[in-house]
Amino acid sequence: MTLETLLAANTAYEEAIIAAFNGSYDEALSHHNQSLDLAATAKQRLRDIDAAYTMMLEDIAIEKYPGNPLAPKLEPDVLRKELSGKVLLDLNTVLFDEMASAIKAQNLVETFKKEQAQFAKVKEYFGPYLDALRESKDRLESSAHDPRVWVRAVDDGEVPIRSTYLALLTGFLGAFQRFVYSTAISTDLYYKTEGRGGLINEGAAQT
Repeated sequence: MTLETLLAANTAYEEAIIAAFNGSYDEALSHHNQSLDLAATAKQRLRDIDAAYTMMLEDIAIEKYPGNPLAPKLEPDVLRKELSGKVLLDLNTVLFDEMASAIKAQNLVETFKKEQAQFAKVKEYFGPYLDALRESKDRLESSAHDPRVWVRAVDDGEVPIRSTYLALLTGFLGAFQRFVYSTAISTDLYYKTEGRGGLINEGAAQT
């Protein structure tokens, strides 16, 4: 997953700092290269997400899927209270209501298109992060004689590595949270359309 790869990229970067602090340039450079490779892989996986949305929307168009008939009757407050703390833990009220209101107003297909656009927007944040990683690597290489010089530069904020990483991470998490809530809402609508009582009743015996 993109998130796991991003976290791994940051872990590799922190390992590079530890190695450099201990005076091991070769080990620090190895971890730094790993961080760059993982960040590039995360960007590729984001493209895979975009491709998956494209395929889904193409299938929807072929099947002429109109959306869920119960979507216009959706009550965001009621569903939020029903799922919060049970199916959806640590629920973000603002984002949940945003997705529920969008589905109520525009049904599922348009919401899927907006989800795809949210993930596409995350790509904008990869550029600054990858640029910062490359700048960081250049500075590490120029400090091969004493990698602790590079550590001080990073710790003093001379390389915008942490700010660009956090912008990317939070941007992705926002898009991912919207996807999770959309999935929960669309699943709940499907169960109710099929007379199965809703997502909260999943696994219960049907009469």
